[in-house]
Amino acid sequence: MAYPGDPNVEIHQIAGSESEWNLTTICMSSHSGSHLDAPLHLLKNGIGIMGIQLERCMGYCKVLDLTSIAFGDKITRSHLDQYTIKKNDIILLKTKNSSILTQAFNSQFICLNEEGARYLVESDIKAVGIDYLSIGSKEVHEILLGNAVLIYETLNLQSVSSGRFYFLGLPLRVASEASPVRVILSENTPFEKLR
Repeated sequence: MAYPGDPNVEIHQIAGSESEWNLTTICMSSHSGSHLDAPLHLLKNGIGIMGIQLERCMGYCKVLDLTSIAFGDKITRSHLDQYTIKKNDIILLKTKNSSILTQAFNSQFICLNEEGARYLVESDIKAVGIDYLSIGSKEVHEILLGNAVLIYETLNLQSVSSGRFYFLGLPLRVASEASPVRVILSENTPFEKLR
């Protein structure tokens, strides 16, 4: 599924059974699937993916269970301030959206409003993620990205419980305003065994 107006993902095998090699082409928007928005997405002089410090794409995160919010409603400050949100947290917003990720686009998807975005900025978090194609309006994007809060979109959180995890969501090394990511949540720091 793509956001209305965005190109669909196209995957074609161009070499295979009659060749020595398997070769596939992938054509997609940088905002396809689970992806990371950099400030350049909406800010003319914002940094792009290449300028993001990778340390901002990993660390402890909190999954907030907001599945009580109805489709068509927005996530507000009052939904968020019941949780303990600390400086440098990565906040993942789990909503009913995860249940419709594989269906046709739903314009009534749950998203963050401007007040909620300002609250997250005031909380000095590193990044925020949501389980649909967009975190919210252009203004919501500008509030977050304009204050160096990275945005992860289209995360499938349906089978993820609320709580604290270690988060890893690294972008591709591309000169772009966004990048596909593979997000990993772990109950332990994945690098503990390397110490």
